[in-house]
Amino acid sequence: MNQIFKILIMSLSFLLLASCASTTVFPEGGNKFSLVATSSSEGMAESAAKKKASEYCSKQGKELVVLKHKSLYQGVDKSQKALIGLASSILTDRANPASSSDDYRVELKFICK
Repeated sequence: MNQIFKILIMSLSFLLLASCASTTVFPEGGNKFSLVATSSSEGMAESAAKKKASEYCSKQGKELVVLKHKSLYQGVDKSQKALIGLASSILTDRANPASSSDDYRVELKFICK
């Protein structure tokens, strides 16, 4: 029972960490905007970027038109990260210390039409 509880807590902690995303919109002039989103998960960074850009355009009563999309991994080497995570879970029962809320960076260039 105690082991199940530890696994549940670790899983919930990971989900909360992965769900954190930071997004910032930068006006570039001429109705063009750029947006940067970062997260520990590529999917969450992409989702946050699209959501923030859509909300930004919706507030102006316009639709989002993506001009350019770029996704970058900027964290620890993925194979090393997996090994660190495995060692950490075996030795400490804690989430992977090699994970960061800015492992993935998504950049969008868009207009509101």
